Amino acid sequence: MDFFTAIILGAIQGLTEWLPVSSSGHLALAQHYFGWAAPVAFDVMLHFGTLLAVIAYFWRDIKGLFYYRAKGLQYLFLIVAALIPTAVIGLSFKSVFESMYSQPLLIAVALVITGVFLIVAERFSQPSQEPDVGSAFLVGLAQGVAVAPGISRSGATIGMGLLSG
Repeated sequence: MDFFTAIILGAIQGLTEWLPVSSSGHLALAQHYFGWAAPVAFDVMLHFGTLLAVIAYFWRDIKGLFYYRAKGLQYLFLIVAALIPTAVIGLSFKSVFESMYSQPLLIAVALVITGVFLIVAERFSQPSQEPDVGSAFLVGLAQGVAVAPGISRSGATIGMGLLSG
C-alpha cells in the first residue's frame, strides 16, 4: 500500500468513525471501488488510533468506573452484560461477516439498514430511564449484529438504546 492510499483510508476512517455510518463499511467500499488492498493490520491500526482517542477523551469517566463506587460497579456489570451477546454473535457469525467484506452490494444494503434503523429508533424511542441488564443485553445484541460491515456499531447501539429507553 502506498502513502497516498494510507492517507485516503485514514481520512475515511477519521471522518466516519465518529458518525453512525460504519467506518468499516466505508473503508471496505473504498478499497473495493478503488482497487486498493489494505492489509488487515492496517485496518486494525486505524481502529486502534480511534480507541486511543476515545480513551484519552473519556479517561476520567473510564477511571471512575474502576473506583469501588456502587455506580461504577453497576456500569461495569452492564458493560459485561452487553459484551456477552456481542461476543456470541461475533464469534458465531464470524465467517459470514468476513465474507461480506468482499461483497459491496451487501455492504451498501447494510449501510441503508443502519439509516432506516436509526430513523425507526428515533421515531419509536422510549423515555429515558436508568440502564438495566435487559437494555444492556439488547444493546449488546445490536453491537453483535454491527460486526457486519456496513452496520454502524455506534448507530446500532444508539438506536437500540433509544428503543430500550
